[in-house]
Amino acid sequence: WTGRFQTKEFFFDNDKAFNHYRWTVVETQGPSGCCFQVAEVELLGGVIPADVTVPGDAVLASSVNSPGSEGVANAIDGQPTKYLNFDAKNNAATAGFAVSPALGSTYVIGMTLQCANDAPDRDPKAVRLEGSNDDEINSYDSGNWQLVTQIENIPAWTSRFQTKEFFFANDRAFKHYRWTVVETQGPSGCCFQIAEVELLGVAL
Repeated sequence: WTGRFQTKEFFFDNDKAFNHYRWTVVETQGPSGCCFQVAEVELLGGVIPADVTVPGDAVLASSVNSPGSEGVANAIDGQPTKYLNFDAKNNAATAGFAVSPALGSTYVIGMTLQCANDAPDRDPKAVRLEGSNDDEINSYDSGNWQLVTQIENIPAWTSRFQTKEFFFANDRAFKHYRWTVVETQGPSGCCFQIAEVELLGVAL
C-alpha cells in the first residue's frame, strides 16, 4: 500500500454460493515478520435469489400417473414430501409440472433440486426449464413455451434429501414455468421422483 487506510479492490469469478467464508492471510509484506494487520475486509457479492414459487401456487402435473399421496403439489410445498410420476418409466416419456407463480412475471436464473427418500435411480439426471407468457396455462401440454435452460448429466446425489443448486444465464421474464425431467439416473427406470424444486429468481 502507498498510504495508510488505503483500500485495494480485487474481483474474481465464482458461481458457487456458500453459507460461511474463511479469509486467511498466507503471507505478509515483511520483512519484520512480527504479525499481520488489516483495518477492514469487505466480501463483495449478492444474496442468492429467492424461490419464486410458494406452496399453493397453481401447479399442473404432466399426468395423473402418480400415487395419491405423492402428487405434483409436493414438488413446491416447501417440505421433503415426494412427487413421483411413472410416466418416466425407462425414460420412455418426459414427466414434470407447469407452475404459475402468484408473484406474476419473474426472472429465474437458478434452481435447487432436493432428492427424495426412495431409490436413487429415480432421481433426475437431466432436466429442462421452459417459460411462457401466455395469459393462462390450462395444462402441462398447453401453451407456448420457450427454452430457459436444460441441465444435463446431473451427478448422482450422495445422500437422501440432499439439495443441489444450479445457476444459468436468463434475461427473459415469464409468467409460467414448465419443469421437465428428461432423463433419470437409472438404471431401473421405474419412474421419476423429486422432494422439492425451487425456481430461484426475482419478480419483475
